[in-house]
Amino acid sequence: MKRLASIFFVLAMLPAFLCAGNLSVQISPLSAIFGAAPGDTVVYFVSYTHQGTDAATNISVKVSLPKALKFLSSYPLATSNVDSSYTYTIGTLSGIKTGMIMVSTLIPKTTPLGSKLHASAVISGTAANDQPEDNTGVSDLELSTPGPDLWVFNWGLLEEMEAGNFLMAEQNVECQFEFTYFNFSKYQAQNAKLIDTLAPGLQFVSSNPAPSSTANNIIVWNLGTLDGFADGKISVVLKPTKTGNIVNAAVMTTTSGDQNPKNDRSTFTFEVKPLLQPRLLKPHAVFGSDDLLLLGKNPAFSGLAKAGATVALYEGDSLGTFGDFSNLHPKLLGSAVAGPDRKWQIKPTGMTESKTYFLYVRAELNGQASAPFFDFWQPIKIRIEPMIDLSGFDMDQFSVQTGDNVVKPGALGTTSGSLPEADLIITKRLNAPFNIMQDTTLWANHKMKLHIKEGDTEWDEEWPPTKVDRPGPPSGNPLDPFDFTYKHKGFRAGAKVEVWCLPEYYDEKGQLVLSGLVWVKCHEVLIDPAGYVYDKDIAGTTVEWPEVPPAKSLIKNATVTCLVRTGDNSFVKWDAASYNQVNPQVTDSLTNDKVLTNGYFAFFVPSGQYQINATAPDYMEYVSPVLTVVDEPVYHNVGMTHLQAKEATAVRWP
Repeated sequence: MKRLASIFFVLAMLPAFLCAGNLSVQISPLSAIFGAAPGDTVVYFVSYTHQGTDAATNISVKVSLPKALKFLSSYPLATSNVDSSYTYTIGTLSGIKTGMIMVSTLIPKTTPLGSKLHASAVISGTAANDQPEDNTGVSDLELSTPGPDLWVFNWGLLEEMEAGNFLMAEQNVECQFEFTYFNFSKYQAQNAKLIDTLAPGLQFVSSNPAPSSTANNIIVWNLGTLDGFADGKISVVLKPTKTGNIVNAAVMTTTSGDQNPKNDRSTFTFEVKPLLQPRLLKPHAVFGSDDLLLLGKNPAFSGLAKAGATVALYEGDSLGTFGDFSNLHPKLLGSAVAGPDRKWQIKPTGMTESKTYFLYVRAELNGQASAPFFDFWQPIKIRIEPMIDLSGFDMDQFSVQTGDNVVKPGALGTTSGSLPEADLIITKRLNAPFNIMQDTTLWANHKMKLHIKEGDTEWDEEWPPTKVDRPGPPSGNPLDPFDFTYKHKGFRAGAKVEVWCLPEYYDEKGQLVLSGLVWVKCHEVLIDPAGYVYDKDIAGTTVEWPEVPPAKSLIKNATVTCLVRTGDNSFVKWDAASYNQVNPQVTDSLTNDKVLTNGYFAFFVPSGQYQINATAPDYMEYVSPVLTVVDEPVYHNVGMTHLQAKEATAVRWP
């Protein structure tokens, strides 16, 4: 845990309270923002304003303090005082002028709890068009018990589902919870404890820090003395052993009492399934999407599922169904068992017909079967075109490259991501005449088109290949495989770039028999505006991809680490060096981690499941849910909480 630094209120930070009247005044006990108790020091801030074109003369401000308070000092010094009233001579003000008076007082320890302390400030003088209702400011302060105010926030870092729901866990698969706690007061909390009472069906596995005791499903962390405005975090790994809805409850206690007990408890409700739906990684198709993926005959399908589960691929009804899977009239196309690393691959042999296939995947294990969110089965739409095979279009060699990142989608119509302003290099391999490298006039048959959308602007660009290469030795046939490469300058963050190709088909004599009848959408590149680390308080809200956080909110000294899932219950630091990248990354423009944009991080990772961990000085540590990545960077903005912004306990005199 750590002690938060104070925020000092300086004169320049205080606003000018501009009102409709010519003279106005306000009074506020800002140093008592977290409550006041007998024995406390209270500093009143009195702000006064003149607004008008005519000068105001003979101005004075009279501050009347509660008789229960003891006057200590003021800035500036009072001109005179009678009993508990202090008068400050201001003189003449013209134009728009604002001033400040600060009065320091002490609440005697003998003052009864519950006492209401009434203070006022009155401004007077000769001013044109003055409005009397603005000439008086009042402040009422009720004394409370001098005690801490404990808060706890309980959150489960579960798997993020395709449908955006991540409040689900898998039976007998470990999941992580985080307890964040605060002492949201200036008083110490003695003998503070955080207690997690595990519901039936939850098993404790481990935590950081380790618990002080574990008995009868009650996990206790003895936190000792929590100073005022102290905070901390506990990460807990639990294993759900039964299915259904489970509530995990965390409670804070202290022997010092609590000002507001309603914040001492936090619950997190989640659903445990025997099996979660398998995740399809290649080809990257979205269930229920109207977008078609275009592939050649008998494409391979791969993804993630619970280790040991049998994953089956089916062809079924085009509209989907609620409830019973048999309503889809499913036809089995192939199956595979997910390995210890949760990976599976299916290569069916019956997808050869030129048509649109409506596909479904389901996992089974120990007599249990997976089901989708809300039990609504939605199809994956795949278009099989044998002409792709006849043209020699090699899906395994179709790539989109930006910097060190190379994406091989394995299908036409997929989506990937790119760094802002990085050159875009697209390569496709297909059959072409043996002399195409020398006869560059043939390159016009192989144009590519980009449809670009940047902000409110959209436009198209067409151009032939930048270069053509032969990946192997000449075969002596009229046609050979060739790599066609297209290079384009980068685009700014937030742009969407659609890649369209022309189908080209040569006959066995090397004669072009089909070209340019229709453009085919090959791919879509999202110029990644995510991967920003930002201060949620400064941004004023949670900024989710594809939004870019305000520049002033970006955190330039965060350390971001990418963890990869290697099994049902294991995450390790991702080996970025094998992909010519750096992990962790620092969100500055100086550290040599190949991402030199302030506030920004980008991990270009293979398909799989990941978590993002971010730390920064004076910020709460951040851990993401489990993110499933498909040939894309980790599209994930990180909003961090700067706890210094929660404290206001000290005053700096001008």
